[in-house]
Amino acid sequence: GGLYDARNYGIRKSIGRYLAFIDSDDIVSERFIPDLIQFIESNSFDLLSFNYKKFVHKPQFEIDTSEQPKSRVVDKYFYVDKALFAWNKVYSRKIFDNLYFTVGLYYEDVALIPLLIDKADVIRHIDFCYYGYRQRASSITYRTDDKYLDILKSISIIYNESDSNFIKNIVMNQFFTLTFITLRSPMPKAIDNLKKISSFYKKNFIKEKFKPSLLSRQ
Repeated sequence: GGLYDARNYGIRKSIGRYLAFIDSDDIVSERFIPDLIQFIESNSFDLLSFNYKKFVHKPQFEIDTSEQPKSRVVDKYFYVDKALFAWNKVYSRKIFDNLYFTVGLYYEDVALIPLLIDKADVIRHIDFCYYGYRQRASSITYRTDDKYLDILKSISIIYNESDSNFIKNIVMNQFFTLTFITLRSPMPKAIDNLKKISSFYKKNFIKEKFKPSLLSRQ
């Protein structure tokens, strides 16, 4: 059924207190499972995140095993300017509360992960790299088509689900992300897509609900 259908199936069938996701073409450190189990046993949290490393052609993911991982408590705004991936986090199952990935969208993590972060009361981050994110020339990240515009659908989903300031921050940050991606295109196509993005924001988001600081970001 595809990546997100598989994730949803796993969420529904899971019986444990915590959930984590690993994409099939990525790799994790051999310390991933034992270290995270230890963190679960010694710390209380709703969401736990960790660092990751991008790679393309390396046959294996290497980390310094002599380095000792450290965690710290962070707030949800720690993630406002970060990529909204599902796989560099561990979640308390209770914060899903009938929330699932929307099947059929590209960049679908954007339509769910902000809502999970927003619902988390206790958030911790480990300043340690456990995850290897494989970059492929044919991956969504490098495509020159318009599939990235699905981000508009994703932010519309989270905006309609939550009226929190955190979600509004995410919505505005994604505007700049979309703009930067669009500017990689040839000028005629870039202008056309910038018009689509601007029009979508004007139509779907109420300007008066956003703080002035979000609308005049430097």
